[in-house]
Amino acid sequence: MEIFFLGTNGWYETSMGSTTCSLVKTVNENIVLDAGSGFYRVEKLLDYSKPVYIFLSHLHIDHIEGLQILRKFDIASGIKILLGPDMKKELESFLRPPFAPPLSSLKTKIEIFEPPYDLPFNVETLPLAHAVPATAFRFSSSSFIPGTRGMRITREDDTSDETSRRMLPKTSELSIPVQRLCCSGFICLTSASMQSM
Repeated sequence: MEIFFLGTNGWYETSMGSTTCSLVKTVNENIVLDAGSGFYRVEKLLDYSKPVYIFLSHLHIDHIEGLQILRKFDIASGIKILLGPDMKKELESFLRPPFAPPLSSLKTKIEIFEPPYDLPFNVETLPLAHAVPATAFRFSSSSFIPGTRGMRITREDDTSDETSRRMLPKTSELSIPVQRLCCSGFICLTSASMQSM
């Protein structure tokens, strides 16, 4: 498993980095966590033989602006965008003319889902306190790192609610906080470096 931090800024891109986007490459999947301006880096890092899942914590522009480049992708298995509850209608409004080309015109089939999800790995969600509806995700699967009993990864958001922020990471082997890192490029963690942590 490899984890790439492709953007860690909030609100807007600066010389220090892009807005929030991370890529988790597992044995069987490409999992993208938010699609801020750092999303453009995903194109060169994806394993195009594996399915792509994009999890969006909430719909502030700094978490979804990268979706404007979806037309660049040609992925046979398609892209599944996964949201928290009651976000689908708003995202569909953003991903249509005049803001974006119609999804039906793209080379890659794009599907948008709200919970419950039907995925080849487990996903738990937790609502977070934020200015708009927001969701933390915890992923778990024995396929994330082969030869282990499994790994739970938590992706939390830029929330001010300390109680909910602490609930998911407590039972995860890896917690990925948003907007707590500063980097001008991207950072990659591999399963070997994570096992030695």
